[in-house]
Amino acid sequence: MLLERIYNHVVREKQWNIGFPDKSLEALVHGASFSVRMLRHSYTNRWFADPFVLEVTDDEILLLAEDYDIHLKRGRISLLIVERNTLELKTLTPVLDVGESSVDTTSGGCRPYGCVWGGDAVGNLLAV
Repeated sequence: MLLERIYNHVVREKQWNIGFPDKSLEALVHGASFSVRMLRHSYTNRWFADPFVLEVTDDEILLLAEDYDIHLKRGRISLLIVERNTLELKTLTPVLDVGESSVDTTSGGCRPYGCVWGGDAVGNLLAV
């Protein structure tokens, strides 16, 4: 049920985006009803996906996410600083360009570009 709701929400969007449920991970696992608030931004030429939350403060959410440019037809990993109360994107800073050198032509796909960053646990926030 949870995955179906997330899938339906993503498929209906014209561009991919990052959503924030209004319940804790524990509540979601136990089947609580929830709504999803989407990241607010003014970009029309890009979409965001695959968030990794680095830190949550009283005022901001810092996360890494795939930042795909529709016109360039390639992605990069960017640091997003989001206003916690409004979910408005405040700052977008590229940290890793996933250019043509990241394409693994032997397997027909892209080379994974994940990495581990230090940081504290983020509490009840879950980014989808």
